[in-house]
Amino acid sequence: MSGCDRLADRGVLVGFHFHPMIHYDRWREDYGLLFQRLLREFTTDEVVLVSFGTLTYIKSVIKQEMFGYDYPSNRAFEAAMQQAYSDKIRRRRGDGYGP
Repeated sequence: MSGCDRLADRGVLVGFHFHPMIHYDRWREDYGLLFQRLLREFTTDEVVLVSFGTLTYIKSVIKQEMFGYDYPSNRAFEAAMQQAYSDKIRRRRGDGYGP
């Protein structure tokens, strides 16, 4: 993060994407510590977004190449994807930069 703090000190907005999150014995604690570090080292005026999430696929991978059927014409797959995306936690910044 030292490179990001140097950018932020020069007025460049920074963002952090932690994708995919890796599940292991202490994943909750470690990702929590990582988030706390971000809160200590950056102000809300310096950070555009922080995103922790699952592995993200491009459309061509979601289609037949990966799953063997065409999304979104498969309702079961579409429902699973909607559930996965609805469980995201988002913080709205109110300045046009947040989701």
